[in-house]
Amino acid sequence: MELMPEELVEEILLRVPPDEPAYLVRVALVCRPWRRILSDRGFLRPRPTDRIPRFVRTSTTSPFSPPALGCDLWWALDCRHSRVLIHTVNHDHLVVWYPLTGDQQHLSIPASPGAHMHNGAVLCAKHVDGGCDHLDCGHGGSFVVVIVDVDTDHVVRASAYSSETRAWGATTSVHVDDLFEDRTSLLADAALHFTLKGGRSILKYDLSGHRLSVIGTPGDFAGMFMMEAEDGGLGFVAVLDGCIYLWTQQHQEAGTTRWAQHRAIELGRMLPRLIGFAEGTNAVFINRYEGVFVLDLKSRKVRMVGERGNYRNILPYMSFYTPSDTPSVPNCRSFW
Repeated sequence: MELMPEELVEEILLRVPPDEPAYLVRVALVCRPWRRILSDRGFLRPRPTDRIPRFVRTSTTSPFSPPALGCDLWWALDCRHSRVLIHTVNHDHLVVWYPLTGDQQHLSIPASPGAHMHNGAVLCAKHVDGGCDHLDCGHGGSFVVVIVDVDTDHVVRASAYSSETRAWGATTSVHVDDLFEDRTSLLADAALHFTLKGGRSILKYDLSGHRLSVIGTPGDFAGMFMMEAEDGGLGFVAVLDGCIYLWTQQHQEAGTTRWAQHRAIELGRMLPRLIGFAEGTNAVFINRYEGVFVLDLKSRKVRMVGERGNYRNILPYMSFYTPSDTPSVPNCRSFW
């Protein structure tokens, strides 16, 4: 069996959170080469460029200041691929913000008569064709913004903006029975998904075909959060009778789909309220009287990450920076 190069092992071990030394103790017991790496002076005293922490814990103050938007009423709609999408209510326009540099790009919202509720998503323009690893695409890379709104007749309209053409595309629409839930979107199966109120259905926007459709869920799951399934498909989590249930959409041979309950986690007296998820991970955020916790659905480990508060929705911000390309900004992996 081919062994992993020691320099690669060292890079992995350097990413272990410093406030969880128990992990390093376990790693040291794996084998002698790994124990030698952990006790090496170069590992214990890293290079000067490594003095800045590689991780920013969610329990500490964020390294980013709120953006200067010129208005006092704004709403963060989405975070993805190093970018944050903000809706400024006062000026009724969108801002694509890159927190690590402070760069902003302002977009006018396309006119939609009768619309009274907005939601949106931002993503790397190269995601659909798989031409980007998303490690640093937010720094000057092209992006796509999708905005969806609904009118009083329950007609949802969607349009996509491309930073490459600097223009909005054609509008597509579909009728829905329920309004939007104030939840972040999910990127899965080359499509964006938005939760509708009551948890009875999900709005799907096909990124390649630019089409809208509605996906029914297996029941009423008020307060649910969508998340990516292990196979990269669509899934969601919901709390029912003191348990967290994970449902995934499975594709059948006939071209149809069905929902299957994938996992259930008993919470006992925890009685949580779901307030967010970290896309691309198994982590969901839970709000309780004691504070905000993150639950890993795979390992079932729970960790407190924030103080108590009246939170309804959390948007985790994750980003990577390449030091050789951006020498003025530290190399960091941020989780905000």
